[in-house]
Amino acid sequence: GASGGTLRGSTIPFPATAGARSSAGDPRQSVEELYATKDSYLEQVNQAAQLLMDGDYLLAEDVSRVLEQAGQLYDVFSARVPEAQAAND
Repeated sequence: GASGGTLRGSTIPFPATAGARSSAGDPRQSVEELYATKDSYLEQVNQAAQLLMDGDYLLAEDVSRVLEQAGQLYDVFSARVPEAQAAND
């Protein structure tokens, strides 16, 4: 296409904690300040997905994948990701 296939997007993650936010001088609320728990975050994602589905912007069969990806991103952005292991471990 006209973009040469270079449209990839980017993300500037929220700080994981209030302390990290303060240390970085980031005016945005942290993940822990925005969402009490991972479950509450996923409930908000589910509600948004339902609205998209109701508006015919998202297929019902895609909601579970959206929730799975949202859970993975929550873990990354809240620094709750286990350490990476070598491929042969």
